[in-house]
Amino acid sequence: MTAQILTQDYLHTLFDYKDGELYWKVRPANCIQIGDKAGCLDTNGYYKIRINKRMYGTHRLIFAMHHNYFPKQIDHIDRNPLNNRIENLRDATHAENQWNTLKNQRNTSGYKNVLWRKDKKKWACRFRVNGKDIMRGSFNTAEEASIYAEQLRKELHGRFAT
Repeated sequence: MTAQILTQDYLHTLFDYKDGELYWKVRPANCIQIGDKAGCLDTNGYYKIRINKRMYGTHRLIFAMHHNYFPKQIDHIDRNPLNNRIENLRDATHAENQWNTLKNQRNTSGYKNVLWRKDKKKWACRFRVNGKDIMRGSFNTAEEASIYAEQLRKELHGRFAT
């Protein structure tokens, strides 16, 4: 393959899309047959495809094939990086993409956005808004804080709230 700008039309000459997967319509290498599933799994759990000596996230290529542009970030709505169905992909800012995550692995409360305030000996909710951490609430139990955190996520994060 010769170097070419990745346009929607060019991607459609390279791939067929079916159920979140891309299949080769051309033979970019001798070891690849027309109809082969394109891509391989990277160490971060995302499928990648080499085009013109450069690696691309399969989800990015699928998004561009359907929407005719490459956004800065793409959010997997169900948080599964292996589910590249177009219905599961949406344009997102970095912050929106971060909002649609599971609780942090270092979380000790068991609830997303809930932490123990040693200084107050109470549970509270912490969120990042416009690059700043904000602390809200003062609760006797982590469960109470979790209920409040869920309400705040819906208010602050809208359709990216999880």
